Amino acid sequence: GEIVGLAGGSGITPFRSMIRDIVEGNLDVKLTLLYGIRCPDDIIFGDELQALAEQAPGKITIHFVCSEPDSCWEGPSGFLSAACIAELAGDLSDKTLFVCGPPQMYRYLDEELKTFSLPPKRIRKEASGEVKEIDTYPAFPQEVVGKSFRVSVTMGNKALEIPALATETVLVALERANLAPPSKCRSGECGFCRSRLVSGEVYVRPEDDGRRSADKVFGFIHPCASYPVSDLVLEVPRDVV
Repeated sequence: GEIVGLAGGSGITPFRSMIRDIVEGNLDVKLTLLYGIRCPDDIIFGDELQALAEQAPGKITIHFVCSEPDSCWEGPSGFLSAACIAELAGDLSDKTLFVCGPPQMYRYLDEELKTFSLPPKRIRKEASGEVKEIDTYPAFPQEVVGKSFRVSVTMGNKALEIPALATETVLVALERANLAPPSKCRSGECGFCRSRLVSGEVYVRPEDDGRRSADKVFGFIHPCASYPVSDLVLEVPRDVV
């Protein structure tokens, strides 16, 4: 398959691992990587990435895109806009996008990528952490910012009540209470943490909502991408030993 990587800041790290896997023959894909940087000094692993790419000609293409170039900069400049992505990565219709970077980059790309009308499953986001600063998202209910809610949780043979802040995911609240709920991607995609919301309301960003339509109807949530906006009653299916 073909992958288009969109990286910003330290979000280059997972792509470094991916590039190594391609070079070593452990991953059979073609990668076009667009690495957004503010200035040339912000490039992380630049020489190493280029050296690795040269070991897999035709399989790895790397573009450094600089938003504040100096007079010596010869590469593409600006932001990772829809126009920039189309110019450097070509037709996206049969490619999968991987996005990894800071929160503001996700917000920017959420809008830019709408241009391509790609199905959600073809846009994969960094699977290493919840959205930071959820209260800065326009659709997040501002009236609950700063509030804490009660979560009555049944997990395996445990039943207890724990506090959960509106601006933290249900998963983080469970972990803070020293529970060990199932989790993998921490970004709403994989469904490994799927749990039943018996009652209460949660906020889920549409772009992080990886639930099947039936799960939405029958009250299942992915705790890693769900923020409590009321008291909750939750059934977590299994405890991880």
